[in-house]
Amino acid sequence: MAYHDEPPLELPCTFSTYLAAGDKYVSTKDFQKALDEYNKALHAKPNDKNCLIARGKCHILNGDPTSALDDADSCIRDDKTFHRGLLLKAETLYLMGEFEHALMFYHRGQRLRPETEDFRLGIQKCQEAIANSVGGPEVIQLDVESRKKSASKQRSKKKATRSNLGEMYEDRQFLEKLANDSALMKTFDGKNSVGELVNQGIRYLDDRADFWTQQKPEYTRSRERTMLKPIPVEAIKTDISAAVKLLDDKEYEEALKAIIDINTNVETHPDVNKGPMMCALQADINSVYGQALLGLGKNEESITRHKKELAAAKKSGITDLKVRAMDNLAEAYVKNQNYKHAMNIYQDRLGNSTSEGEKAWHYHNWARCLLEEGLLVKALEIAELARETAQKAEDKVWELNSQIIVAQSLLKQTRIDEAEDAYVTAMAIAEENNDEQCKTAINDQLVAIKAYRKAHPSSRAPHVSGLPAEDAENAVQEAESALSQEEEATEKTEPEAAETNHESQTAPLPTSEESTTD
Repeated sequence: MAYHDEPPLELPCTFSTYLAAGDKYVSTKDFQKALDEYNKALHAKPNDKNCLIARGKCHILNGDPTSALDDADSCIRDDKTFHRGLLLKAETLYLMGEFEHALMFYHRGQRLRPETEDFRLGIQKCQEAIANSVGGPEVIQLDVESRKKSASKQRSKKKATRSNLGEMYEDRQFLEKLANDSALMKTFDGKNSVGELVNQGIRYLDDRADFWTQQKPEYTRSRERTMLKPIPVEAIKTDISAAVKLLDDKEYEEALKAIIDINTNVETHPDVNKGPMMCALQADINSVYGQALLGLGKNEESITRHKKELAAAKKSGITDLKVRAMDNLAEAYVKNQNYKHAMNIYQDRLGNSTSEGEKAWHYHNWARCLLEEGLLVKALEIAELARETAQKAEDKVWELNSQIIVAQSLLKQTRIDEAEDAYVTAMAIAEENNDEQCKTAINDQLVAIKAYRKAHPSSRAPHVSGLPAEDAENAVQEAESALSQEEEATEKTEPEAAETNHESQTAPLPTSEESTTD
């Protein structure tokens, strides 16, 4: 017989050959052939633990956890300390939805091999699955209506199946259509018939859906879907910057609409109030929100928003945000004529001022509130402090602003001579600063004082406070005819000074409870 006609030699295969062949088929995801090879290997070497582990894993991959559990039991039947067998049994029980039972075997394995990461991760995922299935106190509803709603949701199995199967739900629908085809299903003649295969496919998908439902109920999936979407911080910051530009352009209505939309998006996000970054965002949002309301004359609402800004700034731990919020709140208090609260803030801010120039600014604002409250003596005292502090800082702008408050305080006290001298000093500073607008207002004030002197020569006495009460009152009335013009000029120059010397132009924020809560 020719060589090519000879039958091929059948070399005997060893246990290792079958085991290697099974591993090869697993890597190519041909699980049925892999199982055949593992069976041959176990026939050659019965009860080999390594082969049982390999076959058990293959059963899991093939969707047959029951057979995998049998292999796991065979591994640890004679050796309860075989950690790989414990791990296989734990994994199999977990996939079957027996989370508590699986947790027990994960713990047993961890006690034997604490360095093995698989046991630690297994314990963690079992605990999470149990918590998701059972739920905590926050998901327990005791009222009857909530129970009815919960029962109704559980009955909607179709919806849950759709959610759990995802893309495979279309496959299940296709199998259902085949199952409803009576002509096709009548060909049932054994386990390899089309009808039986259809039923097996439906049962498998239903089993998977039930397992995933136990592992992660629908409410948990909904929560995770939301939490997986991180808040778009950079996009929100860009939107806030656009709203700030609208504020700068005095487009208060548009700025308010924009910031309301931003605020709604942030407050409804699950990460809200959870960390410094989110608190900083809330502080920025409420800052713009409050300023827009203030620009529209809604002072009370503005105060409420700036209080929220301050609370968020404190939680963020960022000092600059807290300072800005204090300044914004004080400004809102001043616009609403709540001078006492504003003064509390200014006094608090003096304690954490970082420069003499900043102190001069706070002293000036405090003195202005005192002046508005009619506390003239105290206003003069604080205004002089503001002026001296500005001189130390060599800040001519705030020296001028403070000198004007000194002059106003003296004038309101009918100390005409001293008030005139104070205005003359203010004029010199204004000339040094080349502030034409302020020079005009001061000059008008000096003209008014001179006009009064001309009409009342007796007022040339060194102390006008010695005049009769009626003359003193007339002195104030005539002298104050130009005071409003000066104050308007001062209000226009002060923001420019604040921009030059301080990053934050808004009034300071209270750190005391009284100034932040009322």
